[in-house]
Amino acid sequence: MKKASSTILIAVLAAACVFSGVALNALMRRGELARLDLSKGAITTLDTKTIETLSGLASPVKITYYTTERKRMPTAMRTVESDARALLGEMARRAGKNFTFEVMYPEDNPQVSRSLGRFGITSFQFKSILKDEYSVATIWSGILIEYKGKPRSITYITRGHLRHLEDRIITYIHQIDTGYRPFAAVHASADYTGLRSMINSMVGDVKDFGFKDGGMPLEADVCFIMQPEEMRGRDVNDIKTFLGDGKDVFLCFSNYMLNDDGGGNVRVRAHRSGLEEFLSDIGVRFEKSVVVENKQYKNRPWLIDVQGTQVVLDGFKLLRCGTMSLPFVSPISADIPKLKKNGYSADTLIFSSKDSWPLAIADKETLIPAAEFSRASSHNTKPEAIAVVLTSDKPWEGRLFLFGSGYMFSDQASARGASQLYLKNILMTFVSPDKLGSIHASQEKIPLIGEQSAAARLFWRFTVIFLLPLAGIVVLVFRVIRVRNMLAGLDARPAALLFGGFAVIILFLVTIKAVPGFYIDVTREKVNTLNPVTVRWLQQLREDVTITYVSSPAQDMPVRYKSMVNEVVQKLRRMAAAGNGKIKLFVQTVSPDDTGAQTANKKCVENGIEPFKMRVIENDRYAEKMVYSGLIFETRGNSESVRRLTLQNAGRLEFVAVSALERLAGGRRPSVAMVADLPHLTAGEFWELQQLEVQVMPRSEDVYSRLLAILRNEGYRVNIYDSKADVSFKEDMLLYIQPWVVSDSMKKEFNRLLCAGRPVLLAGQHYKMQARKYSGRAYEISYWPQPQFSRIGELLSPYGIELVNEIFFDQSKAPIDTSEQIRWGAYKKMEKRAPDAQPFIIRAIPSNFDKSSPITSRLSDVLFIWGNRWKTLKDKFPGELSWRPLISSTEDCWAFNWQGGFLTDEILQKGDYFDVNQPLVAMAEGKFPALYGNAPAAVSSRLLLVGSSKLFENEQIDTTQYENEKFILNAVADLCYGSALARIQSGSAPAPGGFPYVPPSQKLMWRLMILALSPAIFIIYACISARR
Repeated sequence: MKKASSTILIAVLAAACVFSGVALNALMRRGELARLDLSKGAITTLDTKTIETLSGLASPVKITYYTTERKRMPTAMRTVESDARALLGEMARRAGKNFTFEVMYPEDNPQVSRSLGRFGITSFQFKSILKDEYSVATIWSGILIEYKGKPRSITYITRGHLRHLEDRIITYIHQIDTGYRPFAAVHASADYTGLRSMINSMVGDVKDFGFKDGGMPLEADVCFIMQPEEMRGRDVNDIKTFLGDGKDVFLCFSNYMLNDDGGGNVRVRAHRSGLEEFLSDIGVRFEKSVVVENKQYKNRPWLIDVQGTQVVLDGFKLLRCGTMSLPFVSPISADIPKLKKNGYSADTLIFSSKDSWPLAIADKETLIPAAEFSRASSHNTKPEAIAVVLTSDKPWEGRLFLFGSGYMFSDQASARGASQLYLKNILMTFVSPDKLGSIHASQEKIPLIGEQSAAARLFWRFTVIFLLPLAGIVVLVFRVIRVRNMLAGLDARPAALLFGGFAVIILFLVTIKAVPGFYIDVTREKVNTLNPVTVRWLQQLREDVTITYVSSPAQDMPVRYKSMVNEVVQKLRRMAAAGNGKIKLFVQTVSPDDTGAQTANKKCVENGIEPFKMRVIENDRYAEKMVYSGLIFETRGNSESVRRLTLQNAGRLEFVAVSALERLAGGRRPSVAMVADLPHLTAGEFWELQQLEVQVMPRSEDVYSRLLAILRNEGYRVNIYDSKADVSFKEDMLLYIQPWVVSDSMKKEFNRLLCAGRPVLLAGQHYKMQARKYSGRAYEISYWPQPQFSRIGELLSPYGIELVNEIFFDQSKAPIDTSEQIRWGAYKKMEKRAPDAQPFIIRAIPSNFDKSSPITSRLSDVLFIWGNRWKTLKDKFPGELSWRPLISSTEDCWAFNWQGGFLTDEILQKGDYFDVNQPLVAMAEGKFPALYGNAPAAVSSRLLLVGSSKLFENEQIDTTQYENEKFILNAVADLCYGSALARIQSGSAPAPGGFPYVPPSQKLMWRLMILALSPAIFIIYACISARR
């Protein structure tokens, strides 16, 4: 009885503790009870400046937090409301009666949600898990501050913003309370009086500073730096600190200044800002060139005209801009993968015209003949970015605006008025006084661990990695397992045989690992075994070949690359062994820091192999280091090189090597003719801009630069052509992306190539999906398909092929990062949004690939954004051609014949399923009909059709989640080299793919089985045991 009473008492006490904890937690979540802060870093621990400001409030402050109910919130956002309540409750407790707050749910009151648009508070999308699959949720989370009749808003709040919320609120209160006038720090010469005057009239006070005279004032609200010279490390750190405090920096810089010496030459003087390393670490740089154009304004070709159509004004207050004259413009290049890796995104603000080109100039003072500036460049294939803005993924950091002309806002450049109007637009949009702060209260910083010496790091590393695990093993063996008792109960012979067998196995594994060329491939895909096609090709070599693998020492390489170097060497040795003595392999180690070795290694310089920057770990910290990794192939005095061998192309090492040897043997590179049309304004957008009396083209950038880079790095010669040009292609294949203007000459040339047996890869789509928000729709997400008006139908209709003009959906969907367009009347703004998972973003899965094709046989998931399906017209499709789908949708796909308007939730969620797979990529092969007066086809040709042009753009090639890049390289290899080498190209193991679409009924069944089966088994077992 006493034992039972004790048990009951313990259960009651445990239940009371649990109930008390739940109740206290609920009270703290609702802000009705102060939180206990043991770390002095909690959100409810207010800064002393905050407490002083709140205790001295002279007028009431009202704060309204507009949010979605907790039960509707995604998991990662469910604690935001409670944290915000706790912070606001603590601030109200400190302020007394002059501080009140309330929480409202806009979904319950559409009229309130419509009125919030004028304050910039709208709903936004956040990633979520809904019905056991990745999805997005439309939520609200924003704050409106009302004080002394003046409103201030914090447009959206996520968990990442919470630790800065106190600072933002107090900053706005301080601004209104004190009538604070912001001030801008300006580093500029005396030729910028107009800049200073406009800042003073539109923003606030101006404080001039020099980097050599005290440095940058960190208390400023915004900073303008015009043509800096030789900045020191301390100055660069000040800029980093300034950006880290959430303040914007505007940097205008030209690498060169040019003057006509009067004798037919142009004198060039080079400038150095001192920011080169800082910008390079981020992923951008001012190129060592000057943008020039043929207009030669007043005989100065380096003074270029920038029309209003070259200025991107998305999100600006004014949607108009005149013609600006910019001197000494240095183009700005961006390494997109590096920017993403470092947590930045780059948006183009201004780009050059098609009549201009970059003229490369040596990084020193020199004289250049004036004739060089009037000679058009044959390499002018894309517009150059001459102004960009860098935005950090961390929402609390400031933006860095880069302009490629250091004299863009000088008095002389602003004389025509357009530069002055653009500066006014910048100040109105980004530097308005209500967006600037003066006080930056912050949480008390938790002290970090101090810098450790090398001996201390070695001691702790030895202790953590060796001594602690050793102590654990000793305790486990002698205290828990009690090995002595186990050994005492064992027979000596079986124990000796057991331990002896283990020793023999270990010795055998160590021995065979040391044997050169010996390996056992236990992978299912046999990725470590040479492809039979590779072996046959190497055995047929007639000339002696030397392969040199150049790499940095293992200790200088990143962790992931250390194993790559060993794998590359082992595979090259197997290839050399398969070459029947025709291949000699050399492994050369080169360190960029060793100037003697670098000078002696002329072979690297001659073959274009240069060190490149990578992130490594040194002294337990990340650091940037220059490393080598490249291949050189030599035979008969000729050479081919792979300048960068990275993780991306090391997996295709066999193809990289064999294709290089193929080029050496044949003496030529396979060539690709590329024709690509960029997106254009729709009729609706033209009408909209005409109402505003402006003609602003959408953002123009080289969206196919990564496509060009990967093709050229694989050894292809890529030539770019204008779709409107009358040209006869000489290349081995045609790559035609998003036909928009299809001239009669292009139709004829397209047919001539097919009749001549040259392959063509054609990619296109009919729509580009836009996410929009309107005040009339309560700022809910609305999807509008923007027509691309592709004329691909005119090109393909004679062959009986159609890219179906409809919105195509598939339940096998995937999330991607997108942007949304927020509209207040005529004003519109683009904002980034959470990853979007909608059925028009199609994830093609390997189960729907053609396993017999070298293009798709070893391919994982491929992403089709806003893709369309292909179909053949029975009455028009030629009988001489075969039709072969390579990548198809799932059976759970449907389409919508869009005639205008927004896509409703009913359309997006489901439709009339086709119940059969629909082709997204297809191959038409055979003798194509001769059209437009071309000679009849004598040989067969191939036309590869891809139902998404977005797949070829930079962001989709750079993605690591999907094998878009591998698909493109497989396709080009198959069309250029043939199926034999294409199978080598596709021989690497596919990346792990995602799961196919599972219907809700099956999800429910599996959920019940997993959640209920194990408990049911235990209950049944317990019942049976109890009966016994």
